[in-house]
Amino acid sequence: MNILLVFILNPNKYDDILDIGFVYTELKSNKFQITHFSEDEIILITCPNNKSKVFYKEVSNLPLLYTDLGENFFEWLSSIFGDSPLLKLSTDETSYVIDFVKAGFGYAFVTKSSVKSDLLSGELIQVKIEGSLPPERQIYMIINKSRKDSIAVKNFLKIV
Repeated sequence: MNILLVFILNPNKYDDILDIGFVYTELKSNKFQITHFSEDEIILITCPNNKSKVFYKEVSNLPLLYTDLGENFFEWLSSIFGDSPLLKLSTDETSYVIDFVKAGFGYAFVTKSSVKSDLLSGELIQVKIEGSLPPERQIYMIINKSRKDSIAVKNFLKIV
């Protein structure tokens, strides 16, 4: 079976080789069929030594480490911080902020699935936010329209 499966932000760069991919933004494209696949809860995490509950207006006072979780999340965060959130650290890689939070460097918003085992082990805790909740992160499946009838794509879709 010859199938390429990736999480990718800009599928148009890969339209000649991409069969199926997963993206976090519902994009418009003539080359891809886009369908909602699932969603993931966005949660606030920290190390066990920190607060486990905050009111949403207090989030702007926390040493917050930032990773991009999509437009809807950024709009929600901006409603707390204002138009130009000043954050302790900003990165495009979720695993970096998770490592920093584990080391005690603050708080971070991440998808729950990315820290499930860390929450179960007690290495991280989920911080309850009172008064406002972040939006869920949407995940979309994209299928290259020119390859949607291939056996590999059809077999993969049966699995998922």
